[in-house]
Amino acid sequence: MNENDRLIAAKQVQRMQNEALKEGVPLGKDGIPLVLCICPDCKRSLPTPYIELYAQKRCPSCSRLVKPFTPDGTKMYCLPWGMSYGSFCLCLRHEAYWNEVGPLLRSWYSYTFSVFNGIPLITDLDGTWVDSFDLHLKIQGNEDQRYRVYQAYMKIAR
Repeated sequence: MNENDRLIAAKQVQRMQNEALKEGVPLGKDGIPLVLCICPDCKRSLPTPYIELYAQKRCPSCSRLVKPFTPDGTKMYCLPWGMSYGSFCLCLRHEAYWNEVGPLLRSWYSYTFSVFNGIPLITDLDGTWVDSFDLHLKIQGNEDQRYRVYQAYMKIAR
């Protein structure tokens, strides 16, 4: 990623924040507007960061562990080169993506990436299983890594 890409991304984030604030959409801890989801059980509001879509979370209203529901027409706010957890999981199921992302995980975190019976397995140097959601959040929190993982996704999507 070059400096021009960074400047463009910063402008996109600022524009997105301004638009969300005008529409009354709350911002997450990272300053990125939340997606206005609802709890599928109690039907209460469950604002969720885009990168956490399709991951289970505890609803503060009913205390159940749920996957937030996104009603049709819900506006999605995400960082430049951002990816939802659901998209990340789908990518992990494609061999072409493994070949692109596996070497990146090795160089960034010393993780090994293998596949057992069609199921991706990510482990650290000690052989301990790495949670895919934690890994996803770690990647999404780093602009360069987010960019590289997104580029790998676009390469196989073509």
